[in-house]
Amino acid sequence: MPLPELTPDERRAASARIRADGPITIAAAAKFVPTSHGIASPDTLWRWIVIGKRGVRLDGARLVGKTWWTSRQALERFWDELAAAEYRSKPFTRGSS
Repeated sequence: MPLPELTPDERRAASARIRADGPITIAAAAKFVPTSHGIASPDTLWRWIVIGKRGVRLDGARLVGKTWWTSRQALERFWDELAAAEYRSKPFTRGSS
């Protein structure tokens, strides 16, 4: 299920973070995302920016023309937020002792 649209302020904040981090195209960023069959597709990163994954969005912005940009730091934040979301979604169970 897609996340709600970002507000203009949220889009500006994401754009500012990308610019401060040092923007890279999503095609370049995809090379830093390992998968079981090599590297991720730029389409995957686009989906993470526009639709999100497990309630988390990757910071991304259109800084120049139609090209989508993100940053390595944005990928790190995204993975950290995904891990935190995964941790929050799992019920706590005690081991038997």
